[in-house]
This record gives sequence, structure tokens and C-alpha cells, in this order.
Amino acid sequence: EPAFESIELELLERGMRLDRVISGDLLLDVDLNMVREVFDNLLSNAVKYGREDGVITVSAEMKNGKVEVRVRYEGVGIPEDQLNLVIGRFSRLRGTDFVRKGSGLGLFITRNIAMAHGGDIAVKSSPGEWVEFAFTLPAYV
Repeated sequence: EPAFESIELELLERGMRLDRVISGDLLLDVDLNMVREVFDNLLSNAVKYGREDGVITVSAEMKNGKVEVRVRYEGVGIPEDQLNLVIGRFSRLRGTDFVRKGSGLGLFITRNIAMAHGGDIAVKSSPGEWVEFAFTLPAYV
């Protein structure tokens, strides 16, 4: 919840909507502060790179003993040849649609946090339409 609250003002300013689709009670076996950083970064990027008046959808469900979380937003998308680059260290996408302030470390750190917890992160996109980041984290059993 705190991650969602931290972007409320930005959502209003950009006319964006946040939809949440959470399947039941999902318990995680993680360092909450570090995982909050993952959420903060993915949601911040969704607001920053998403289309004004667009929709951000956050979904979470149990899959194969792990919790899979997806953050999907409407926007310019990421060209296929840059998908693997986006989570690299100091990675900045090329093109005028991606000119935003940032260090290029956010998604690299996000991936390292997910991996440190036994999970990973993946990115998919349909250029001109949407971007989706999915990450997995171990469930508490």
C-alpha cells in the first residue's frame, strides 16, 4: 500500500488511473524495505513513461510456489531490440520518447533485489502500446 500512496499525486497530475488485481492473500518471504524499493521503482517508471490519461495495472498471483507481480502501463513501449538492455546497469533507452531524468540504475537495482530474494524480473512490450514488467518473489509457506 505505501508504494501506491507514494504515486497518488503524480497519477492525478497526469490524469492516470491505477488498477489493482490481486489474487487472494499473498504472503511473501522477503525483506519488505527492499521489495518496497522494487515496487516504488516500477510504479515510478510507469508514471514517468506511461501515457497521460493512461492506465497502470498492477496484478499479483501465486505461480509455482512464487508470487508473480506484474506492472503494466500504456505508453510508447520499448523497441524489441532494446528490451534486454532496459534492465542493464546505467541503461538509458535511445530516442526522443525516452528523454527523462534518471541515472539508468533503477531497473538494474530492481532486478538485483528480485534476484537476491530468489526471484527475477522480465520485461515485455508492444511498441506504441504498452510495457509490462513482471517479477517473481518467494512466497511464504
